[in-house]
Amino acid sequence: MKTAIVAALLGCAASGVMAQDMVGGSVSVGYMTLFEDDIDNHAVSLGGSAEFAASRTVSLQVDGAYTTMSVEDIDLDATGIGAHAIYHANENASFGAYLAHESIEEANVFSYGVEAGYGAGPLALEGYMGVSSVEDFVFNTDEHVDFNTLGVAARYAVTPDAALGVSYDRVSFSSAASGNALALTGRYGLGSGLRAEAELGRVTGEVLGTDLDNSTYASMTVSYGFGKRGEAAFERRGLVQSFGGF
Repeated sequence: MKTAIVAALLGCAASGVMAQDMVGGSVSVGYMTLFEDDIDNHAVSLGGSAEFAASRTVSLQVDGAYTTMSVEDIDLDATGIGAHAIYHANENASFGAYLAHESIEEANVFSYGVEAGYGAGPLALEGYMGVSSVEDFVFNTDEHVDFNTLGVAARYAVTPDAALGVSYDRVSFSSAASGNALALTGRYGLGSGLRAEAELGRVTGEVLGTDLDNSTYASMTVSYGFGKRGEAAFERRGLVQSFGGF
């Protein structure tokens, strides 16, 4: 029922969008690795987003991504698609509802929620809150496990080409388990629409009150922006995209 409501909002936004102007978008390739002596974890991701305007205040953003991961010599592939219905309240503030689907080997993950962004001068803020419903592929039943997700990010342009930022993402299952990712980010414009982005973060977790081993990760992404704005309004959503350093 909840996903149906979000899907209906997206459908309303999409009805008059596809023949309208593309506001902006980007395509990217990224690499992420964990700094652990006894664990070989790394991932490569290809992705893209594009935002289309239905009017001056309403737009639709579509996302797509493919990620290949190696976790202790086990290879995993993940594909994801997503859509955002966006309302631009003014030139600084935007609000949206998102719906995303990820396929991670035999598991299907459906994510939905709300998001907001604000930009003024050199400062850009973004946040989201939602649910990721993971299909029970272990016992092959119709049951799903719902994880609450939220995240915030801030970026400040120190020069016209360079920006520094910080981001925080959290996923939790009731009070039994949770995971957190806190990261420092940097972006540098290379010219002609090209950007290089780096992220250095720390992942922490807790299960039934017991702290898990913490991990440090780093990622590097190169993207190409197009359209009037050179990027879409919001980041891609989903468990892999939000917690994979991309």
